[in-house]
Amino acid sequence: MLQYLADISRNNRSYDATRAYALSKLANVLHTIELSRILHKMDANVTANCVHPGIVRTRLTRDRDGLITDLVFFLTSKLLKSVPQAAATTCYVATSPRLRNVCGKYFSDCNEARTSKLGSCSVKAQRLWTGSELLVSPSSCTPHLYQTFKYSLTNDVICKSQAL
Repeated sequence: MLQYLADISRNNRSYDATRAYALSKLANVLHTIELSRILHKMDANVTANCVHPGIVRTRLTRDRDGLITDLVFFLTSKLLKSVPQAAATTCYVATSPRLRNVCGKYFSDCNEARTSKLGSCSVKAQRLWTGSELLVSPSSCTPHLYQTFKYSLTNDVICKSQAL
């Protein structure tokens, strides 16, 4: 995921909206894993969980013109969730007393669910968190830090520094 960001930043790869969307969802899951670990370590009275609303009838693909896109959404439109249906899991996870002390879990259709293999990797979660901290740190405005971040992505320095 971080490698993809580095690649499109250097124009080594063209931007792919579908891939970017999928990676943003994976990033949500990985950030939840790492935030949960950090909150637990701090003994905080806060929980963080990840929610998959399902495939929702929205206009997300409005800029993706084409017969194939239109055909796919027409054929699957009856299988897609309405906005209220999609919001049900989010509301459940945010308000259910049963989940008061549940943290770092992934929910779909108002039930705890399994993520993909990539979405359950704590090492990738830590690497993404560290990379994100580098990108948003006050000193990240300098070109030097950006070059360091690109170097660390390509040479796996982030992963090695966490092992120390």
